[in-house]
Amino acid sequence: MYMFERFEIVGHRGAAAYAPENTMSSFKKAVELGATSVEFDLRLTADGRVVVIHDEHVDRTTNGRGKVSDLTHAQLCLLDAGGWYSPEYKRTRIPLFSDELKYLNGKVGAMIEIKDEVGWEDEKNIFSVLSIIEKYGSLKQVEIISFNHSIVRQFKIMESNLKTGILYRHNSIDWLRAAQIARADVIHPILPRNTQLDEALIAKAHNHNLVVLATSNSKSEIKRLVQIGADGICSDHPDWVVDVAKKV
Repeated sequence: MYMFERFEIVGHRGAAAYAPENTMSSFKKAVELGATSVEFDLRLTADGRVVVIHDEHVDRTTNGRGKVSDLTHAQLCLLDAGGWYSPEYKRTRIPLFSDELKYLNGKVGAMIEIKDEVGWEDEKNIFSVLSIIEKYGSLKQVEIISFNHSIVRQFKIMESNLKTGILYRHNSIDWLRAAQIARADVIHPILPRNTQLDEALIAKAHNHNLVVLATSNSKSEIKRLVQIGADGICSDHPDWVVDVAKKV
């Protein structure tokens, strides 16, 4: 089945509760736990390579220091991206996007967040991502998402058959208008603490042919989101979503 023709069980940064985020170990764990898709983040190196890492700086998730965009791919390859999480994952490397997509192809979908940074306004970098998708993946199993909705729109313009989604802070924008301007297929609301995604929003999105992908690391909230009609849930614990989806 293709992405969003099913209820999507999305492993956040792979399976971030069980392995170092955005690493091959984390992606493999998400697949093992039953995820139908994995979410991960893309950034550009100083020499224009597309790598999988969340933060602007490498400091939090590696033994190195500095901005990803100031370091070459060769320099990033020298860093340990797993030892901070557990000695078991020492000498884990920051993956290239191409390696990640090659592994996922035919196994699960890929929900790819383009980080909001300088470089993505250059069409050659968008083309580079699209070329990797064409080589290693299927457009029907890939979604491009971003908080920068201009990036989302540009990807859609360059490849109209690509699924795209907007990330946004709930209640911060007119999400319907933003989705329409970006020509997005999916909305990804990020909720502040002590707020909930409601059934009315999901119904409104569905009435406008938009898919709703929620995010939660709470078992009770995952159950509620499934019951009110969310089209998928992204979680550090994809196995929790699997368990709930089986019972509801």
